[in-house]
Amino acid sequence: MKNKRAILKAVIVDDEKDLCFLLQNILEQSQIKAVSVNNLKDASEALKKVNPGIIFLDNQLPDGSGVEQISKMKEKFPASRIVMMTAYNTDTVKEEAIKNGADCFLIKPFSRSVIEKTLTDLRLRPSA
Repeated sequence: MKNKRAILKAVIVDDEKDLCFLLQNILEQSQIKAVSVNNLKDASEALKKVNPGIIFLDNQLPDGSGVEQISKMKEKFPASRIVMMTAYNTDTVKEEAIKNGADCFLIKPFSRSVIEKTLTDLRLRPSA
């Protein structure tokens, strides 16, 4: 085995295709293999195929609320870290996301440095 370190994988769930493209590039530059989908239906299939270490999840998706899916995702993928993303920052959404099991909460728009710091923070946390 050449690589002693497992390749970290991510799934991005966001209906903004430009954001998915940019985030995917940032992750891949950080040596994280990333795939993106634009709704919860496609997310379900992608999560099964990828079994990601990190899930970037938008809150307002065309087929439902991301914050309501966090506990289901955590149940099926307990080792995955969930980064909740939203452009609509309210204390209620943040509290619900954290209560449901989100590991981080990001407000859009965010910068490359915010993503890099989030990745660093997630790598330093003990696994679930």
